[in-house]
Amino acid sequence: MLPVANPPQTIVILQHNSYDLTAYVRYRRKATTGWELSGAFSPFVKYFKPEYRLVQTPSRPFFVVTGQGAAGVGVSSKLEYWIDLSRSEFN
Repeated sequence: MLPVANPPQTIVILQHNSYDLTAYVRYRRKATTGWELSGAFSPFVKYFKPEYRLVQTPSRPFFVVTGQGAAGVGVSSKLEYWIDLSRSEFN
């Protein structure tokens, strides 16, 4: 689990090591209803496991995840998905 303080939320990391599948499920804390599911994200990867990190800018937190970019014979690239954690959607 990866807690984020402001706004209050947590990201649950689900991994299947045999198939190199990773999904990130986000829950936001609501004052009246408690924890609420606010979405999931699973990057496409083929040649490497995704990496993630939190980046805190002066105005908002971001969840950064790597995924598979273009790939071909002997060449592949990584993409970075920057997900704004101040938004209610997780995509």
